[in-house]
Amino acid sequence: PDTEQSLFSVKDVSQNNYCLIILLFVSETVKCVLHQSHSFITAEVAAKSQQSVQGMLYAKLMRIAQWELNDGVVDIVTLQVDHVTTGIQMIHNVWKIPLQFTLCLIFMEMLIGLSALLPMVVLILCLLFTSWLLH
Repeated sequence: PDTEQSLFSVKDVSQNNYCLIILLFVSETVKCVLHQSHSFITAEVAAKSQQSVQGMLYAKLMRIAQWELNDGVVDIVTLQVDHVTTGIQMIHNVWKIPLQFTLCLIFMEMLIGLSALLPMVVLILCLLFTSWLLH
């Protein structure tokens, strides 16, 4: 009995530049769609949390002080709530950026070998030098 063989192997696909271009296009399209969806959901959650936190703070301030709120207190509350919502939107980058950087470095190492590590070494040295200059 003959065993069926696939038309394309992983090696054939990885060496064909047209397949790699199509794969890159599809992956970037999926990435953009997922990023847009994530941004929408994050903005929605941030807006809802901003409303609820601001409502709780205003209610607490009205119970503590029976007098009318002055503009300074309102500005501070609004500023703090804006900081919280910005933190909610940016927390996603804590894991996303190192993961993307690591995956890019792995793929570059697979394609061009150890010479992919040289730009990383230069980048780390530049970061260390810049932090040294700032102190």
